[in-house]
Amino acid sequence: MDEGKKVTQEENRKIYELYIQKAREVFRDLDHVIAIENLPIGVALCEIILDEDGKPYDYRYLWVNLAFGEITGLKRENIIGRTVLELFPDIEKIWIDTYGKVALTGKCVQFEQYTQPIDKYLMVCAFSPKKGYFISSLYDITDIKRYKDEIERLLDFEKAVTEINELLLRVDNEERLYETICEIILKTGIAKDIWIGLIKEGSYEVKPVAASGSDIDYLPRLQVRWDDSPLGSGTVGTSIKTKKPVVIENIDLDEGLYPWREELLKRNLKSVVSIPLTDGESIIGAMVLYSDKEGAFGDAEIDFLKVVASDIVVGVKAIRLNQALKYTNEQLRKTLYDIVRTIARITEIRDPYTAGHQRRVAQLATAIAEKMGVSRDKIEAIHIAGLLHDVGKIGVPEYILVKPGRLTEIEFALMKEHPRVGYEILKDVSFPWDIATIVLQHHERLDGSGYPRGLKDGDILLEARIIAVADVVEAMSSHRPYRPALGTDSALEEISRNKGKLYDPKVADTCIRLFKEEGFKFEE
Repeated sequence: MDEGKKVTQEENRKIYELYIQKAREVFRDLDHVIAIENLPIGVALCEIILDEDGKPYDYRYLWVNLAFGEITGLKRENIIGRTVLELFPDIEKIWIDTYGKVALTGKCVQFEQYTQPIDKYLMVCAFSPKKGYFISSLYDITDIKRYKDEIERLLDFEKAVTEINELLLRVDNEERLYETICEIILKTGIAKDIWIGLIKEGSYEVKPVAASGSDIDYLPRLQVRWDDSPLGSGTVGTSIKTKKPVVIENIDLDEGLYPWREELLKRNLKSVVSIPLTDGESIIGAMVLYSDKEGAFGDAEIDFLKVVASDIVVGVKAIRLNQALKYTNEQLRKTLYDIVRTIARITEIRDPYTAGHQRRVAQLATAIAEKMGVSRDKIEAIHIAGLLHDVGKIGVPEYILVKPGRLTEIEFALMKEHPRVGYEILKDVSFPWDIATIVLQHHERLDGSGYPRGLKDGDILLEARIIAVADVVEAMSSHRPYRPALGTDSALEEISRNKGKLYDPKVADTCIRLFKEEGFKFEE
């Protein structure tokens, strides 16, 4: 066996010397390549081997420096004189094709390639000193590539977190939040499938609420719990109970995944991570990711997913708080309107001849405001003020309200006080709008002939001008104890004749268009 070894070494020595000599013929300065010899870059001088058709099918190493041997993992004396197919039978065809073109055409190339025989990323540069030969330099960039990929992955994670944070600022629906976050995470390439499950209130069940991926049809059949049963002892149940991430690097080897393993392996899923949805105190569920690679979830992935999980909890709390506030506001708004309508009915009980008047004025005033493009906030103020504009009639003696004949000067003076009385009643009520002032001004006129203050033009709120027109039209269209109904046409003629003098012209024109062009009618 020793003799055989000596023969082999002798053969190697002869081959080595033979091809070193051949290398000298091609590379005349081979004896003066100390600088190249000590470069950290692998350098090789090779000859192309052609088939019968003159096409490259292999190449032989005539000389290599020390770094080339270190990069390939072979001793230099075992490389020189050998062909690439002898040393690396599974070499990718791109190497022979690329180097063949360089050797035969003299055209230089530079490229980056992952080569499986040595499992490394190489930056390659090749040129030809003589036809049929080439010099190749190799630089191992495996670590650089790994760091670059890691940085790119971290940048993808940062981009995803930014996108999720922007989502939290605009989304107001839990279901949409979960679905969109699943989609955002999947775009990072971190997993093949992802789903989010919430703890069902009052139970140990974890119910899937959103999912994304290539094969998630099994989710409706998925049974997951977080108790001490077999269904609660997997990654999800454990992560919820411990409030810590649980990672399974190889699904096939984990006993805790037994209830679901068959379904997961059928889909070629090999690793899984469950991240609890917790802010450190409360917990609402878990986020579960599957990969088709073993050990897919490292520290960087876990840190990213923990940030996302925390954001989800923050977003859910904000949505639920907002919904609670919205519900409370709706209830308060409903209560406000109930109070307003009650006050309006009290007024109408004392004046049965004007029953429904305030409601109809509010209806017409709101329609005018909407047609004029008034802001939503002001429209609501106009509606409330319309319902309450005659509340001050509580302070007018009842006999005056129901008197069938013409009012005396004193009686009319008492009647003209109702806007001021209404103001006094409403001024201390904490409305979101200045309802009291609108009520105070609803009998003012542009030329100053109105009451109670004789305000003019720009001193009168727009809301009060709108209610003024609606008040006149409704009053003239309806029956009163001192006269029969004059009709809508007469009312519209009145505001048309006096627009710009008594009534705001834009408000008057809008009111007229509502009746004549859009067929507006009071609702009973």
